[in-house]
Amino acid sequence: MSNREMSERSKFYLRHRKRIQQWAALESDAANEAHRFYCSLAGPLEDVSGLRGDPSVFLHLERTEPPKLFLVKEAWAGPDDGGHPLVGIGIEWPKKTSFTNACTGIWVNRYPATRSLADLLGPLIAAKAERVLDPVWPKYKIKPQGWFPVLRYEKPHREDYWDDLDGYASALIERICDLWDAMSDEVQAAVEEVKA
Repeated sequence: MSNREMSERSKFYLRHRKRIQQWAALESDAANEAHRFYCSLAGPLEDVSGLRGDPSVFLHLERTEPPKLFLVKEAWAGPDDGGHPLVGIGIEWPKKTSFTNACTGIWVNRYPATRSLADLLGPLIAAKAERVLDPVWPKYKIKPQGWFPVLRYEKPHREDYWDDLDGYASALIERICDLWDAMSDEVQAAVEEVKA
């Protein structure tokens, strides 16, 4: 191909550039819809957490990037760190992407004010999770360091998930509640150990 010839791909783009740019602009709309969808899990999660019968359990929404939505016990409160809990069980999603990059798990606050506690807490939670979760839920990644010592990337429950967002929401809420039921006492014991 000489300098005066153009590839078919480039010709296609130039012929359809306006339409391609219009389609590409829809990506941010879809990302905003996904963000609203994940935030909408707060109501049902709060309802379900209330059914757990423990008044010390509350819902915490992190409006950071990436946003997070956690079930937290009062005892998991961190030091005065802008209201961030020391640990939470829930979901995180990148705000600028669509529905396919969320993860559920156990999050440990590694902000500067709590990093030393997190360095102790992460390995404790990971060890407890290996004992409790590995045989039952092998899809969780367990790693002692990092923000999520217990992590599972959540893929939508079906290929055309956009036609059944209620089903996807129910699956995510069930996953978070199952993880809470399996691990909240273990996390509580770990928090008590590092705070002692």
